[in-house]
Amino acid sequence: NTTYRNDIAGVGRDDGSCLTQTKSKSENNDAIVTMSVNSFNSDKSFMMWANDNAAMEDASNREYNKAQVKSRLNREWRIQETGTVSSATITFDLANITGTSGIGTNNLNQVVLMVDADGDFTSSVTLVEPLSI
Repeated sequence: NTTYRNDIAGVGRDDGSCLTQTKSKSENNDAIVTMSVNSFNSDKSFMMWANDNAAMEDASNREYNKAQVKSRLNREWRIQETGTVSSATITFDLANITGTSGIGTNNLNQVVLMVDADGDFTSSVTLVEPLSI
């Protein structure tokens, strides 16, 4: 994908190469996403992700449904699965996200993951609440 090609990382299983990568994060300094899986259901199963390298925060971004959330990160990630990967744990390091009043002022009890099906975050959005903060 020509848009989502930054901070590329992935997990996967390839029995022919003796590869089983169950946890991954891009080594780039601005990467904030780590994903891990417990297992893979079959050989040649991979989950890769990357972001669009947009500024992490942009108060002018209005690409979201205001009835669902008050604001959102400006950067977007795309995930692609090949084969069958078990459920994943996604961790975001939000320590350097400023929030509305400066660094550390985010109410982490209100943070949700926005999963978008149509590419514009205004409809077809699923909100996923974190299991832990």
